[in-house]
Amino acid sequence: MGKLTVLCVAILLGAVFAGTELEMWNAAKEGDLTTVNKELATDTDPNWRNPDSKNQGTALHAASASNHPAMVRLLLRARADKDIMNKEGQTPISVASYFGFTEVVIVLAARGANVNIPTNTGITALMSATEAGHLSVVEALIAAHANLTLSDNQGDTALHYAAWKNEEDIAMVLLQAGADPRKQDNSGNTPADDARQYVNIKLAIMIDGFTRITTQLHVTTATPCICSKLSLIITGIVCGTIVFIAVTLVVHSGLAYCARAQPQPHLPAQENHNLLDYTHVSQDTIYETLD
Repeated sequence: MGKLTVLCVAILLGAVFAGTELEMWNAAKEGDLTTVNKELATDTDPNWRNPDSKNQGTALHAASASNHPAMVRLLLRARADKDIMNKEGQTPISVASYFGFTEVVIVLAARGANVNIPTNTGITALMSATEAGHLSVVEALIAAHANLTLSDNQGDTALHYAAWKNEEDIAMVLLQAGADPRKQDNSGNTPADDARQYVNIKLAIMIDGFTRITTQLHVTTATPCICSKLSLIITGIVCGTIVFIAVTLVVHSGLAYCARAQPQPHLPAQENHNLLDYTHVSQDTIYETLD
């Protein structure tokens, strides 16, 4: 009987707490600051996930999806997890990006929300905003250092999304921000390929233009590196030659000095005397011959 009583009490308490958290979750969704403040004052968990919601998100997800920037600020001050993911792997900033709520995105980014966390299928907030055509959100995410090179599970970048959705303005913003038009998806298609596939010819031509510029810049950037290496090699050869010549001159100078410093050999005195006699006789012989 005692155990049954404890179990019943636990169930009742769980229902009470769940009801309190659900009430806060619903209030966050509706933008009811008064109710949420009251629930937070009773230590209601701001990171509780609603098991009955479609994606089992938190109150911060609900507020972000409903475009309530003031509620988002309140929940963040209550230490709600700004990067928490729902069942689909979406963070609050991903949800706000998908629905195009620029102010909510800015608020979350300003509080340090990670704009590059992908969903279960690899989709980032930037890809979501691009696919939905939310230019102002794309610009806000780029300002918050969104990674332009990330790709989803199919290898598609945000620029690929812009290509097949024919979002010319967004594509231009992405390209000007440094998106690589040469990047291929898992099928080997570039954004320009996708644009042509979806008959977005004007966008394909624009992306092709950026592809040529990017390729040219890549070659131009690589050329100084080659020249620099060649210059180092030539400099090394010249310096080595100069050192070799200098060493050779020093060696030759040293040998010449040693040769001059070496004492000259002297003939013995007797040999000198005979030499003089021979010279004398030779001269007399010459004189006789002339007479």
